[in-house]
Amino acid sequence: PYIGLGPAAHSFIVQADGESRKYYRRWNNADLNAYIGASVTSFEHVRGGEILSEKELSEEKIMLALRTSSGIDAAYLRGHSEPSVLERLLARGLLVEVTNGSKHKKSAFRIPEKHLFISDSIISDLF
Repeated sequence: PYIGLGPAAHSFIVQADGESRKYYRRWNNADLNAYIGASVTSFEHVRGGEILSEKELSEEKIMLALRTSSGIDAAYLRGHSEPSVLERLLARGLLVEVTNGSKHKKSAFRIPEKHLFISDSIISDLF
């Protein structure tokens, strides 16, 4: 879960109700003046939202984790992307493999810092 603050910012919310969970993404008004003029306590600044499907939830997880230094679990990404696309991105250096520091030394993938400015296009290639 994360909260987006500011115009056009997005938030991710998990709502638990007993055993079931719903995953929401919502976004704020993109117009700065409208955002500033809205009452934050009444959520007038929120302009849209959606409940995420399992596929969208996986995409959200991958999209966010690829932009971190620890990355996304390699096995998870391999299970949710086309192998040839993943190998092409690795060969071009748009994704790199890292090993986390845990006892189990799991392999992960991430976008290198020098390519973060094109992360949206890298991620869209995976889906």
